[in-house]
Amino acid sequence: MHYTISGNFENGGMMAQGNWIADAVKHKGALRKTAKREHLIKGDEKLSMTDLKKLEKKGGVTKKRAILAETLRKINK
Repeated sequence: MHYTISGNFENGGMMAQGNWIADAVKHKGALRKTAKREHLIKGDEKLSMTDLKKLEKKGGVTKKRAILAETLRKINK
């Protein structure tokens, strides 16, 4: 991962800038594939919040991916 550090050092603030979203998503489309396997979506449908909550209950890596999807959804607003 390559990050640059910038910020206001007088106030002790530092902010890592970089492509953290791309670094966080290791296997693109894995959450959608799991949702299709669980028959939550068909084709090109969007994952709803209800679908994400159901995927969170599966636990493990799927839970982490669902939580990240919720976070990224909030960033887009």
